[in-house]
Amino acid sequence: MANINVAAIITRVREIVDDAAGSLRTIASARFGESFAVEMTSTEQSRKAVSGPKYDVRLVSTERHPSNPPVSGSTMIYTVHVEVTVARHLNVSHATIDANRDTILSAAIEDADYLCQALTYPGSMTQTSAAVATGLASGCLLFDGSSSEIVLNEAGGHASLVRAVHKFHGIAVVITATS
Repeated sequence: MANINVAAIITRVREIVDDAAGSLRTIASARFGESFAVEMTSTEQSRKAVSGPKYDVRLVSTERHPSNPPVSGSTMIYTVHVEVTVARHLNVSHATIDANRDTILSAAIEDADYLCQALTYPGSMTQTSAAVATGLASGCLLFDGSSSEIVLNEAGGHASLVRAVHKFHGIAVVITATS
């Protein structure tokens, strides 16, 4: 049975974010470091991001697309919602000097622009580097928006990181068996 290829979608986002994959509107591989788990505490995320911004990718939800044909048809259309979370370390100078804090908050907004250009370019999300199809219509995601927050260290109550969540959605087309 054919299904939404969640693994391929997440893999392709990771390739674009971490490996500078793609042929146009790519993200430099040095922009983001290795991924982290959003389940980590803010202190753990901050420590991991000391060497540079880290990211995580999640396919957070899926729903039937309004244009989905009847269930008995051979084509199913879904809307998939993807989040890219980026953590940037805050040190004492970021917490106490406005210009330093503004610089790191600005970087979080710049991340949104880089991600938007790379993930929403038609064809950028068609398949993984291993040629596994994602099933996304137009081979891309669509940008929904970003938000960022300064997160306090659980132990000391001082600012320890900026966490930004960049939200996208895509239209997944699945061809199902009919007999």
